[in-house]
Amino acid sequence: MLNVTILQTLDDPRTVDKTFTTVAAALPCSPYEGCTVLNPRIILSYTSDISLANYMYILQLGRFYYIENVTLQPGGMCIVSGSVDVLRTYAQGIRNCTATVVRSESIGAPTMYPDDKLPIIPGKKSIISSVMPNSLHGSGWLNYHYILTIKGGDDLTPPTREQEEGEQDGSEQRVV
Repeated sequence: MLNVTILQTLDDPRTVDKTFTTVAAALPCSPYEGCTVLNPRIILSYTSDISLANYMYILQLGRFYYIENVTLQPGGMCIVSGSVDVLRTYAQGIRNCTATVVRSESIGAPTMYPDDKLPIIPGKKSIISSVMPNSLHGSGWLNYHYILTIKGGDDLTPPTREQEEGEQDGSEQRVV
């Protein structure tokens, strides 16, 4: 037997720290047909409040989920399908992680490394760098560090032919 708290949030899914309104707390439920931890399907007694919900937390799994679908069943039951919200589920680890940001979709100040794959407009790129003494995963991974690169965004300017050819010929270098 599992316990689920049904929630509602109006925050952007890309937000780590979401604000919730509790719709129904600590409802007993059961896994439905081979429930997975990342994409659970649970069955519980239907309450009309569930139609207001778009989020849930399953205590025994220790994870937050987006509600993807609610299927009404005979006998006053419903099946709730969810997908894990990794940002909220691992929010503490994300907040405690430090990183070096070398590139950004917001263009700005001088870069730490030359980058001929990213068009740079002088005065519109910023770099924030931090020392990375520990990793997100703890003791077994202390000697490894992570580099996060984000590509894309609101810039609707199409890439130049040189940029497209650079991506196709595999000349992009990756740091591991």
